Amino acid sequence: MLVYSREGCHNKTNAEFKSTEMYNFYRVKYPDMKISKQKFTAICRAYNTFIMTEMVTNGVEFYLPFRMGTLSVRKYPTRPILINNNKVLVSHLPVDWVATKAYWEKNPKAREEKKLIRLSNEHTNGYRYKFYWDKRTCLTHNQTHYSFMAARQWRVALAKVLKDENITTAFYLDETKTQIN
Repeated sequence: MLVYSREGCHNKTNAEFKSTEMYNFYRVKYPDMKISKQKFTAICRAYNTFIMTEMVTNGVEFYLPFRMGTLSVRKYPTRPILINNNKVLVSHLPVDWVATKAYWEKNPKAREEKKLIRLSNEHTNGYRYKFYWDKRTCLTHNQTHYSFMAARQWRVALAKVLKDENITTAFYLDETKTQIN
């Protein structure tokens, strides 16, 4: 989880409790259990890997302890945004940089005009996916100051699962993104 600070970088991690503090807390709470820090770290890493693997491959929703909410992979549709004269604004879609650079090499004028090729997510039927921390049942104060950002390896793993045609995983539909105002 990230704690945003008002000073410095926007996504800087300002965690009060890191692995060393968790290990020291474990040693104080369970003095009879003799375990090395390396073993403790390996156990935590294996547990986190198991949770993330289940979320990515099987679409499991993970309930955090102490009523801190749930973690899951949510899908939401990409809708075109209409502006004046029913012109479609597509700037909210992600850029397909591989196709864009190939297009720029063939057409130098397009490079000068900075024309971009956008992803339409046809392999996912127009849905986009993200890791989502549902804080509706969270009991902590100042929830808006906390967020969950999955590590890059798990975002890449999710992309591989979505591009694989043999895997059929049902992810939750994000109701807040599907409503049209």
